[in-house]
Amino acid sequence: MIDHVDFAVSDPARSRALDAQVLTAGGVDCGTPGLRTRYHAHYYAAYALDPVGHVIKAVCHHPH
Repeated sequence: MIDHVDFAVSDPARSRALDAQVLTAGGVDCGTPGLRTRYHAHYYAAYALDPVGHVIKAVCHHPH
């Protein structure tokens, strides 16, 4: 089973920063930071798989 760890962040820059930290620590990109308008107009997220197998998501729901 893969666990998801979701972080609500205040702006897209924080989403990108968390994604970069996971990748620097040896994680694998699972969704480049960007808008995911299929969810809603302001859904900005990044997804990465950390070195031990957790999906890390940093999402911002605010207009940017």
